Amino acid sequence: MSFDRLVASGKAQRGLGFLSVLVILALVVVIGGTALKSAPALIEYMAIKQAVNKIATEGTDSAIEIQRAFDRSAAIEDIETIRGRDLIIGKTQNEPLISFSYERRIHMVGPMTLLFDFQGDSGRR
Repeated sequence: MSFDRLVASGKAQRGLGFLSVLVILALVVVIGGTALKSAPALIEYMAIKQAVNKIATEGTDSAIEIQRAFDRSAAIEDIETIRGRDLIIGKTQNEPLISFSYERRIHMVGPMTLLFDFQGDSGRR
């Protein structure tokens, strides 16, 4: 088969070009780096949410007791972003409603920062 036939039939080049591979590799590095830097913040949010839900179902009524219970959980779960005094404590029917809201900034590269705005509560959904 001659070169002209290969070009005409579209079978001359198959697969990805070098530039395509570089672009895909750059995307993988950026997305992977972002995921690796974001993972601790997301894990901490899940720990905060779990601690708040556990405290709400324990039957603790006093705001001070709730704050102390959260501080104990924070020490065990290595939660450093918020403390018991940062919780917003209310009351619904028979259970306390514990909510929280905080921001977490993660430095990426140079002047770029990733901002997470976390919110949650102990309400049943």
